[in-house]
Amino acid sequence: MLMQALTALGTFMLRDTEAQIAAGTLRGLAINDGFLQAGYVLEDAAKLSGAPIETYENWSEALLNGGDKRNALKAAQKGVDAFTKDPRARMQHGRVLVAMANDTTDVGKKKGYFDAAIADYREAMKLDTKATAACLKLGETLILASYADPEGGQPTEARKEAAVAWGEALKRDQASVDLSAMCQWLHGQA
Repeated sequence: MLMQALTALGTFMLRDTEAQIAAGTLRGLAINDGFLQAGYVLEDAAKLSGAPIETYENWSEALLNGGDKRNALKAAQKGVDAFTKDPRARMQHGRVLVAMANDTTDVGKKKGYFDAAIADYREAMKLDTKATAACLKLGETLILASYADPEGGQPTEARKEAAVAWGEALKRDQASVDLSAMCQWLHGQA
C-alpha cells in the first residue's frame, strides 16, 4: 500500500512539474527542484517490494529532467534489472543513454552511449513486436550516432539502417508513424 501511494505521489509530482513548466508558473532552479523531489519520492517507492515498471520509468525520467543523468541511468538500469522482459525499461534506459551521448564531447564515450542505446532499442523491438516506438527511436539514434564520429561517420549507411527500422514501424502500425518526420530524418531518401 505504501509503495502504491509513493508511486502515485511521485508520478503526480513529476506530471505537476511538467504542467507548471508548460503553464509558465515554474522557472529557474525550481524546475530542477520539482523534478528531483519527484525523483526522490519515486526512489523510495522503488525500494519497496512490488514496485511496477512505471515507478522505475518515472524515477529515471524525473532525474533526467532534473539534470541528474548519472543517477537517471542508474534508476533506468534498476528498471531493466527488475523487468527484463518489459520493453519500457529498455526504452527508458536508451533514452537516458542518448541524452548522455548528446551531452558529452568525448567521442569514445559518445559512441559508447549511442551503441548501448541502439542495443536497448533493438532489444525493445524484440520484446514487443507490435509497438512502433522502439523502431522509431532506433532509426533516430542510428542517424544521431553516425554524426558522433569526427571523421564523418557513415551517415549514408546509418540512413539505410534507419530506413529499415522505420520500415518495420510502418509494418507494425502505419498510423503511428509520422511520415514527414521520417523523411526529414532520412534527408528525403525515404
